Amino acid sequence: KGLPAFKGEFRKQYPRIGQRKIILFLSRLDPIKGLNLLIPALKILKERHKDFYFVLAGAGRKDYQERLKIDLEAAGLTGSALFAGFLEGEAKYALLADSDIFVLPSYHENFGMAAVEAMISGLPVAISDQVSIYKLVEEYQAGLTFGLNSRQIALSLEKLLMDKELCLKMGKNGRRLIEENFSAEKIARQMLEEYQNVRNNWNI
Repeated sequence: KGLPAFKGEFRKQYPRIGQRKIILFLSRLDPIKGLNLLIPALKILKERHKDFYFVLAGAGRKDYQERLKIDLEAAGLTGSALFAGFLEGEAKYALLADSDIFVLPSYHENFGMAAVEAMISGLPVAISDQVSIYKLVEEYQAGLTFGLNSRQIALSLEKLLMDKELCLKMGKNGRRLIEENFSAEKIARQMLEEYQNVRNNWNI
């Protein structure tokens, strides 16, 4: 069952999203992932655009998730955000199939497996210049990169929200980037390590 076959399933599960564009954060919920920069960036974006919905998919400490909920509420984003939890298999494919933009504003990222998964799925990516594959993303024009700055993040997301053709082009370039640079074995190994890391850390 290919990714297109899952199209519409995630939105059906969360009808409040409607036809708004989904900005996806798919990673471990941890301070190193830069959510403290992303939430203010989304607040800036919300002041100018109403047609997006922010989905956080991943596992994390309960106290940190509660902190994020407070921050989202303070930023006026509660009605435009949801925690999807840790997803795998078909549930994750459904989310990737329905998402429009992937974002990862990490302070440090050795590989960026989540960004790789997003590019395999044909999504344009917006990542920090601390994600190790950012230079490849720039070279292939598979997405936009930014410094650790909320305004830069907001500008990158706005550019993608406003330009459907650019998103389609970057999505295709991302698939080509993966095909030309990463073997299936390497990706599978990295994915296994990521899942084991999440399960070990959060006892899922």
